[in-house]
Amino acid sequence: GKGAGDKGGGGDEGSPLVFVRNGKEQRMKDDEKLKVMRWNFATPRQDHIDQLREQLVPCVSSALHAQLFHNDFKQHLSALSTLTQSVSGSAPHKAAAVGCLDLLLRWVTLRFFETNTTINLKCLEFLKALFHMLVEDGYRMSDYEATAFLPYLVQKLGDAKDPVRKGVKGLLSDLCSFYPPMKLFPFILDGLKSKNARQRTECLESLGVLMQNNGMLVCGANPGKAVPLMAAQISDRDNAVRSAAINALVVVYNHVGDEVYKFTAQLSSKDVSLLEERIKRVALKKLDTSVVASQSTGVADASSSKAAGDKEKHRGKEGGGGGEGDKEKR
Repeated sequence: GKGAGDKGGGGDEGSPLVFVRNGKEQRMKDDEKLKVMRWNFATPRQDHIDQLREQLVPCVSSALHAQLFHNDFKQHLSALSTLTQSVSGSAPHKAAAVGCLDLLLRWVTLRFFETNTTINLKCLEFLKALFHMLVEDGYRMSDYEATAFLPYLVQKLGDAKDPVRKGVKGLLSDLCSFYPPMKLFPFILDGLKSKNARQRTECLESLGVLMQNNGMLVCGANPGKAVPLMAAQISDRDNAVRSAAINALVVVYNHVGDEVYKFTAQLSSKDVSLLEERIKRVALKKLDTSVVASQSTGVADASSSKAAGDKEKHRGKEGGGGGEGDKEKR
């Protein structure tokens, strides 16, 4: 293998991705021992980019490496097409992609800081193909990979463009197949700290979905920490945020009933009454649907028993006729 400092990518030029034995394991150790900079920033600095550029040298062909770190976004689009092909269909470069998954995800986070919608959508397309391959492969994402990627994916829930937000929501749903929902939950909860109201709204919706699908266990050992953070958003100035927060708390109510009010101590009485109102409406709706359901099953039962009675009468007539015939024969 080449030293990380060597210019030009690893391996033969025919293969865009190159498998480096124990490469990821070594990077994980370096990260733990703080031998490298942690992938953690409000916006990426040049030294983060330089570090990633160097780490990717042995993992990709020199042609792909040049595209990944080019100044022209069209080169990034070409790189993303190559990457997507590498992990799609029979995933010709599966082992190599898994071997440098941590680095590929970090490169995508750099693109997330650009406002170019074309690039963002192309990144989401690559991630969708990549995640599909990981699910098929029975892969389990490590915390080392997740912590350098998920905060930036969650941030994209606040994107101005609806197709980007939709794509991100789809990916968060896919992630639950190879990263435990209980571990994903805190990353999304953390997104509530954002100043971006759109992001807070989407995070609350995603938290609601996670609780709905996985129960309150998804909040971890202490829902007393997570639920008040969601409840606090009921007092937000933004209407969409308030509504999403109430919806999330209704999901909590569906799981724990009136215990939900234990988590709303910090709310004003006005906000609590908003929540109570919505919960009452939901409870009434449930009552309505269960009444309608029992009525319709009642109707169904009545009609089926009537039908059965009619059949019986009909059979009786036929049977009776047969009986008389038999008597005559005798």
